Amino acid sequence: MPTIGNHMLGAGTTSYGDVIFQSMYSSRLSNRLVYDDADRRVRFNEITFEISATVNSGAGSSTDDDMEEIRQILSAPGLTFVYSEKGYGTNFQVNTGKVWDVAWGPKPELLSCRPVGDFLSADI
Repeated sequence: MPTIGNHMLGAGTTSYGDVIFQSMYSSRLSNRLVYDDADRRVRFNEITFEISATVNSGAGSSTDDDMEEIRQILSAPGLTFVYSEKGYGTNFQVNTGKVWDVAWGPKPELLSCRPVGDFLSADI
């Protein structure tokens, strides 16, 4: 299971599939209400998360292998997403237990990578 960041700092969990975001990340979210055709009732909430992180594979080792696995996981739709104890409720989870995405998501839209320090780390 890939982890992003070397040390766990603070409470809470952010993960997508088998990728666990630990200390070296920031997040932002927006929540858009999607109404029915009569524009009277909320059908569902469309929640968008933006997560920026730094991948560091350790002293002197390349991020190549880690990024290969992370890229595959973070590009796959419909995986489990957990965002808990981050100021948006204590236990926001999708595709676990009784809560499933209404549109077969989550659906990743963009994964960008900027190598930092040659092959030693990368901002994603």
